Amino acid sequence: MLRRVVFRSGTSTVLSDDIFGYDGASDSPAYTRPYAGGTLTTYLAAGAVSAIDVAGVVTYQHANAHGDIVGTTDTAGTWTPVVLADEYGVTTAAPSSRLGWLGQQQRFTVGGALGLTRMGVRLYDPRLGRFLQTDPIQGGSANDYDYVAGDPVNDFDLAGTFSFKKFGRRLGRIARWAAPIVGTVAFAVCVAGTGGLCGGLGLAAAALSASGRLAGCIDRCSGGLLKAGALSAGDFALNWAGGGAIRGAVKGQ
Repeated sequence: MLRRVVFRSGTSTVLSDDIFGYDGASDSPAYTRPYAGGTLTTYLAAGAVSAIDVAGVVTYQHANAHGDIVGTTDTAGTWTPVVLADEYGVTTAAPSSRLGWLGQQQRFTVGGALGLTRMGVRLYDPRLGRFLQTDPIQGGSANDYDYVAGDPVNDFDLAGTFSFKKFGRRLGRIARWAAPIVGTVAFAVCVAGTGGLCGGLGLAAAALSASGRLAGCIDRCSGGLLKAGALSAGDFALNWAGGGAIRGAVKGQ
């Protein structure tokens, strides 16, 4: 559980004081409510269709392939469209739920008329296409304030740390660099065994081949799974990039 208090800059005026509750490792809240008490809002995520329960009134949200909320329905099935944002998140009207651009990943708009988006550890300004704070990860993007190296259609930085594609490319380079070492070690281990020369050669070749496929899979897939809504913002790291890529490499055997 997290309490977030927002003050007006240079004053003691409180703009908001809310409690955020979480049910997992993701930074997407399971519920929110005012700290002083009041209406409880619950968020239920289920892929392309999610739901918001405000004091017992449920609204279903519908997302496109990019993860943007395109419209909502109530329990009677009444459709209400949401004004779509452009690729950088610029929109002429933010929905009352504050979930529009990347709303499937619960990237909330904040700041009222400023139209900012809370992207993990940083605030993002869609009109500038830039973060408002420096990148906490050195080399996370093209510069300290850039958003996904100018490619918001195919890439994401939901945590405000570094882009998925760049992270994937780095893992791919590491895998390619490690491939000869893996093959050499496998060869040496097998040759050390009794009569293991042929087995060592075969294992070395297989290790080199698998490592190459692993590198390629990481490089190609680092942005695709998230774009398809296959994971949430807080789940990417090694748990996704490593495990998912390895599974993909195994399937490619």
